[in-house]
Formats: sequence, structure tokens, C-alpha cells
Amino acid sequence: MMVLIVFWSIGIETTLENFGWFLLIAMVSNFTFNAQGYFVGLAVNDEGGAAKEVNMLISLLFLIVSGGLVNL
Repeated sequence: MMVLIVFWSIGIETTLENFGWFLLIAMVSNFTFNAQGYFVGLAVNDEGGAAKEVNMLISLLFLIVSGGLVNL
């Protein structure tokens, strides 16, 4: 549902091909961040703040390096 809202709210030309690519990128991003969360959860034994902090650090580095924050 969120993908549909974001797709039409950012003003991408509404064609089936563009929607397919957008949906594919959203799915790949979802799988990547889920895998990252599972990896950090297995790598860090602390149930509390340490795993969340490491996950946030990796997410921020990923967004900065890929230009995700700049492109928004």
C-alpha cells in the first residue's frame, strides 16, 4: 500500500513499465533491509540498544553512499 502511495505522490509518469520498475526496486530494498536486520540481530548479542544502533549506522551509511538522502 505504501508503494502505491509513494509512487503516485512523487509524480513519476504513470505507465505500467515505470510502476513495475518502481515495485521491483521497492521489493529488492525490502529484502535487503530485512536481511540486514537479521544479520545484525545474529551478529550482536545485545537484545537492546546495540543491535538497533548498529542497524541504524549501516542504514545511514548505505543511504549516504548510494545517494539516497541526496536524491530525496
